[in-house]
Amino acid sequence: MASIPFDILCEIFSEVNNPILVASVSRTWRELALYTPGLWSQLTISFCKRHPQNLLELYLERSRDQPLYIDFYCDKVPRTCLSSVLQTIASTAPRVKRLTIYLSSGSFVQLPDIRSYFPKLSSLEVKYYNQPSKSTMFPTIASLTYGFLLTLVPKLSVPWAGIDSLSLSTPDIRAWLLKPIFSLVSPSLTSLSCQFTRQIHIPPPQAPMSLPCLKDLQTNHPFVLELITPQNLSSLQVAIGEYTYEKGTNESHLAASLYSFLRRGAGDTITSFHLTSPQPLSSDMYSALTLLKAVTTLTFSLDPVLPGPLADFLCDPNCMPHLESLHLSVPSAQIEFVSMLGRVLNVRGSKLGKVYLHYAKDVCFPPDVCKLRKEHRNIELWFAW
Repeated sequence: MASIPFDILCEIFSEVNNPILVASVSRTWRELALYTPGLWSQLTISFCKRHPQNLLELYLERSRDQPLYIDFYCDKVPRTCLSSVLQTIASTAPRVKRLTIYLSSGSFVQLPDIRSYFPKLSSLEVKYYNQPSKSTMFPTIASLTYGFLLTLVPKLSVPWAGIDSLSLSTPDIRAWLLKPIFSLVSPSLTSLSCQFTRQIHIPPPQAPMSLPCLKDLQTNHPFVLELITPQNLSSLQVAIGEYTYEKGTNESHLAASLYSFLRRGAGDTITSFHLTSPQPLSSDMYSALTLLKAVTTLTFSLDPVLPGPLADFLCDPNCMPHLESLHLSVPSAQIEFVSMLGRVLNVRGSKLGKVYLHYAKDVCFPPDVCKLRKEHRNIELWFAW
């Protein structure tokens, strides 16, 4: 290790995210850690640790004038200790670039009303996991992550007009409560993630509302697609899992919802599309996907994969004419899959710049793939850890 240049060591240390551990290895490493203030600019404040106030002051001193990236856990904290830590964070407000606050039911009551100005703040995320109080900690919140009942979201004391990123992961089955929430943030919302962790009751059809600034959408239920009309959407991720369908619904519902969603204009603006499904795609679904006219990056995580229909879709010159990057999860039965991939590569030619094959831990690597890679140099293999 003594022969490794200091700048390389600093790069390695930055991945550890624990400069105290680095500084305790040897005298040389300690001097290097103290000499590199950037190592101390990312800190996690947790009251599971002893003396969080002392630890915070240590990081602030050793990070010098570096921008700060702070993760703050407020669980079950004595009010006096919490107040002093918050005051310290507020005193360093001009240096804070990212602040993530994790709140639980025990911490809502204890949060004081501290309003500070953060001139360099590019990301402020407040993560609610239980019922909130009406305490407002900061005057501006750009990103909100919430994981409790949907009825409580409008009651959050946050500046909705400034929210540009909203993430909802909820066990609440009352999907009709989404529209009032979206209406709070619609003028500025650029990123939306809406995941249901239980089967929901599908409400009657509603008129879709416009989200003019939305760029990124992630969901696991077709009702979300029915509810909104984005005008400038560039990325869509749809994950169809065990919570998607209630009794009496099937994939045809998703195909119809996606078809209508893309027909309302999203098909002309989406450049990145990711679909995850535990079942093969139907012909109705492939028909809906033909509306994706601007896609350059396509990701399919399908189990099982039906090579024939997928190859027919990808080999159609009218489908996704601008496709440049293709991500495919590799099934356990790969013989037909490799044949299908070879057919797609022969048809698409050099226009398809990269093909990424994603392998699971238990999927073997067959010789046919090696042969295919010799013929097509644009194939890359990715393996799960």
